[in-house]
Amino acid sequence: MVCLGHGVYRISGVPRMHERPQKELIEALRKLGYRVDTPNNKLPALFFGKGPVRGSVTVSVEDSSQFASALLLSSRAGEWDVSIPAGANPDELPYVEMTRELLKAFPHNGGEFQIEADASSASYFHAVNALFGRIQPVKVLACQPPKCKGGTGWQIDAEFPRLAPLNEKMYSARQQVAECWKGFYYFVSRSLLGHENIHDPYIISRKTHLGDSIMTAITISGLADGPYAFVQLGVLRKQECERVKALYDELRKCKFRVIESGDTLEVLPVRNEVSPGNARISTYHDHRMAMCFATLGLALPGLKIEDPSCVRKTVPSFFQILAAPPPKGLGVLADWRTG
Repeated sequence: MVCLGHGVYRISGVPRMHERPQKELIEALRKLGYRVDTPNNKLPALFFGKGPVRGSVTVSVEDSSQFASALLLSSRAGEWDVSIPAGANPDELPYVEMTRELLKAFPHNGGEFQIEADASSASYFHAVNALFGRIQPVKVLACQPPKCKGGTGWQIDAEFPRLAPLNEKMYSARQQVAECWKGFYYFVSRSLLGHENIHDPYIISRKTHLGDSIMTAITISGLADGPYAFVQLGVLRKQECERVKALYDELRKCKFRVIESGDTLEVLPVRNEVSPGNARISTYHDHRMAMCFATLGLALPGLKIEDPSCVRKTVPSFFQILAAPPPKGLGVLADWRTG
């Protein structure tokens, strides 16, 4: 956007933002004819605006799809033809496809446009239903349903309710019947045969199944009835914090069994003799880490969330929603002095 203006703009951020990769976006802007001064292709940087400049550019999406989305959003005003590399798989770039669909639907000549509620932020409240399946305490309003149930399909995280790991101790009666034989199989394979992981884990991909809400799924999966493997998590390492390592470390604090292998996290069911919980959770100034583990803390005792105010980046009222009495909140009692 600043390149479409006229003048010199300096953009900087918090220390972590200065570490995150920006090379693909900066190089794409330079190819379009804009001057960007930065010694290391990262922020802080000076951007020299010169208004619309007609041109074409192909932007890499290997580090982040946000670069392509950012260019696409300004492409009409900038007169840019923006594309992604020929070998890129659209099915692995849900946020880019969402941006394309939004641009098609947006009334460029004026009118009204309904912005969909954020499915990624809704995942924490859908997760409450997964953690407390017997009572399903939260009715999530306004969000799109999964595509298979009539949703637009624009937001990949709308699939979260369909894919969310369920807390095996809080299944509804119907869920308990449906899971009976599977649970028996796990018991025989793990307890009688001594096999830790004879059953293939449920596999959820960051590229094809869920977007940012995969962090919510990872966080609650240790309470599920079987193992989960979360794959293709590489992009999480380059975001607000090194999220793969952060999730691994904080889940281990909670006494969950987690295996990190490359860009995969496998989370195994809690052993019967283990009581998870009672941990002080580092959030790394990452809003999603704070909300994921606060949600988990509704089902585990003694979780203390450090730096809870970091949620203001996306859901500043998150803890107020948890604490507000029903029907406007969950009526959660929290000790704000310790967390």
